Amino acid sequence: MECTHLAQAHALSHVVGWPHRIEDWHFLLGLGRGLVALDSDQVVGTIMWWPFGIDHATLGMIIVAPDLQGRGLGRRLMEAALTEVGSRHILLNATKEGLPLYEKLDFREIGVIAQHQGVPGLPEGGESELDPAIRGLCHDDLSALISLDAAACGFSRDNMLQAIFEAGEGLVLERNGRPQGYALFRPFGRGHVIGPVVADEGRTAQALINAWIENRRGDFLRTDLLLSDVLSDWVASRGLPKVDEVSTMLRGEVPVRSSPSPRQFSLASQALG
Repeated sequence: MECTHLAQAHALSHVVGWPHRIEDWHFLLGLGRGLVALDSDQVVGTIMWWPFGIDHATLGMIIVAPDLQGRGLGRRLMEAALTEVGSRHILLNATKEGLPLYEKLDFREIGVIAQHQGVPGLPEGGESELDPAIRGLCHDDLSALISLDAAACGFSRDNMLQAIFEAGEGLVLERNGRPQGYALFRPFGRGHVIGPVVADEGRTAQALINAWIENRRGDFLRTDLLLSDVLSDWVASRGLPKVDEVSTMLRGEVPVRSSPSPRQFSLASQALG
């Protein structure tokens, strides 16, 4: 996949109902690598993957033109990408339609992602109180943010986090001079996405997400939550209803985390993880 393919890839994603802007495609390719399937000079299939060190990767943006689905093109794209990824442990977020193929390629389901989106209005009780421990994220916070994120995920995502921060904004919740959680925010699709969100506990994640909702009330917002019924129900009550679910799948071993806390509550995107 080259930059010259992205206009057609973007058009293909709209055909299948995905919300990505052309800017989102450029952002994703800048962080990773991709392959395209061509019919003459027309893009009819795409796949992308993102390396995180030598041991981990995420896989996504797997699209096949509707009139070519069911003919094995998705499998050929997957096999070509898996050859490039090599021995890395791979995470992907799969629609129900993609599950059978990924299971045949040795992926197994390990979790569920709840997609929430909408335009939050003023809740019945009026504006909610913001946690005073929350402040804006600055460049000097990035090293601490990267360490917190690596502890939550089991591997470093430093390049991705820096790119997302530079493309948008961030909030950090700090107590006793130490960050307890962060939430990034950037343009995406129909509006803006809240994520990733990493925190020591659910209350911290809720406070950070709430701050973005309050700050950007009236804007179209999206967040993709690692499914927690309490947090998912709360986000829906704040004006971002659940509109879909996808399955998190793994090929290889689960990343080793040093402790149960902190953990990731919301994805950077369904593609990036």
